[in-house]
Amino acid sequence: MIILVTSSPDRLIPTIRSRSQQVRFAPLDRHSLKTWANSRDLGVPPDEIDWLLEQSEGSPGEVLKAIEFGLPAWRTRLAPLLAGASRGKYSSSLAPAIAESIEAAAAGIVGASAQASKEAATRAAATRMFRFLSRHYRTELRRTLTPAGAQEGEPHALRAIDAIGRAERLVDSQVHLSFVAEWLSGELSSV
Repeated sequence: MIILVTSSPDRLIPTIRSRSQQVRFAPLDRHSLKTWANSRDLGVPPDEIDWLLEQSEGSPGEVLKAIEFGLPAWRTRLAPLLAGASRGKYSSSLAPAIAESIEAAAAGIVGASAQASKEAATRAAATRMFRFLSRHYRTELRRTLTPAGAQEGEPHALRAIDAIGRAERLVDSQVHLSFVAEWLSGELSSV
């Protein structure tokens, strides 16, 4: 028996796919994921572990990717700026912080592998950033949809998630990252 693990089964050649049985694995429950994390030295301060586990959505691989991309540092740098944006306060630091975080992660990918493409690494880091931002705003959306946080009209987080999707499409269309980050910063700050 051979077990192939892929996130893109459509990229396997038809001969392999026709002779394979697809098995989907469910995300780990919180307790199992915590046990997994505690059994490893992840090199992350203990106060960041719970946040990383939340970000991973039940996937140990996502925890490792989050550490590889530097998500704890992104959180430290971006959380205060995003909190201000959610209150309608524009910060000229938000766009550079987003772009520089993406560029640093891409440089890390390229530095770790001689065969890594700068363009592919930037796209992967940008995708990770958009997922990070989307999770931030999904958490905010859940908070605003509870009876204690209920608000009139369309929640800011919903508009922010929509803007993040548009920003991702702009990056896919080859719009320069700094322009996308500046546009997104303005959208995230509009109330």
